[in-house]
Amino acid sequence: MKSKESFLLYIFITLFLGLSIQQFLHLTIEGKGIIALSHYLALPFLLLVFIRNISFVRLTNSETKLFLIVAVFGLLNIVVFDRSAGLSGFLNFIIEPILLLSLLRITRKKQVLFIRKMLILFFILECGVAIFESVSKVILFADINAIDVMGTSLDMRAYSLHGHPLQNAFLVSMLSTIILSSKMKIQNRYALFFLGYIAIFAFNTRSSIYFLGGIFVINLLRDMRSNKMKVWHKTMLIAFIITVIYFSMSYIETHSLGSRLSTGLTKDDGSSNARFVLIDILMSLNLNDILFGIRDETVLFIMQNNELIAIENSIVNLIFGSGLIFTICFLFLMFKELKSIGANNFTFYTTIIICFLLLNTNNALQTSCPIIPILVMSLYTFKNNYLQNNTTNKECKQSKNGY
Repeated sequence: MKSKESFLLYIFITLFLGLSIQQFLHLTIEGKGIIALSHYLALPFLLLVFIRNISFVRLTNSETKLFLIVAVFGLLNIVVFDRSAGLSGFLNFIIEPILLLSLLRITRKKQVLFIRKMLILFFILECGVAIFESVSKVILFADINAIDVMGTSLDMRAYSLHGHPLQNAFLVSMLSTIILSSKMKIQNRYALFFLGYIAIFAFNTRSSIYFLGGIFVINLLRDMRSNKMKVWHKTMLIAFIITVIYFSMSYIETHSLGSRLSTGLTKDDGSSNARFVLIDILMSLNLNDILFGIRDETVLFIMQNNELIAIENSIVNLIFGSGLIFTICFLFLMFKELKSIGANNFTFYTTIIICFLLLNTNNALQTSCPIIPILVMSLYTFKNNYLQNNTTNKECKQSKNGY
């Protein structure tokens, strides 16, 4: 691969220069234009590497179709429906991930493993900053009004490297799931997972706490049923997990992490009620609006009429912005695209499940947080068949053009 330094720089910026860091360094761009809402710091490096290696990359059938729906629905939005084309969103969660994956395919194993180390370092730093912020009640990087963040000490939420707690929690939940089901040493997997789980309490996001708890139980049962582990290994693992859980819960209770768990997910809670309201709003739309979406002004009117500060649901936002037809096409093709990475089925499906659940409680796709690019690089660098000694002939052939 040509311009390997630029590719690694893109990875570094994507992981470590999140919205909080950009605000701290005064690198943010005001407004709602395509540049301000896209990954403007990292994307130029990715485009440079893609252009310099364009003769080596090959797009899959799913990738071609994803580019096609970007063109079709972009034109429909501008010409037919007289609304914004949504190009920043298309860039963030369709075009950028496709370019990234096409380049990862021609990257040598040595560099893929280096990127995996960068991901682990990012995970540890992201979680460490979150825990420190929540315990110290000090936001290190995000440029926000402290009173809006904390309210009372019991409602403290960490902002870590990537801005809003919801987006950070999405990234940590996703990486925790992939790490826990990877082929790392079992003690390292569970140690990193519990670090991530404590960080989720620091972000104080209830949905992530519940969902990631479910992922933990599924993985633990799978490891306990594994024939590859001897009885004494399983005994040691159980003892290790009980010890970690005990000290983790003590730490969480001592430092008042996850205080929002005391409020149930019911209509009596403002945040939860907003999600119930969305269901009523969707049911009230006419068929044309559901199929092809509604104008931004209409979305704003609906939010004001229902006293909603934000629509914390990426799927509903996609339906509002581009319609049900686009949303179904995008989800189906992106599923096929991620499946083509080749991660083992257990890792892939547990990751897809938690991502889909979080997309329904999180507006991550409508932000500049690089959720899908980090999902792509995580699945690719942790995919088990890539790390085995016997590399497939196809991968060997591709790596000849790698760096």
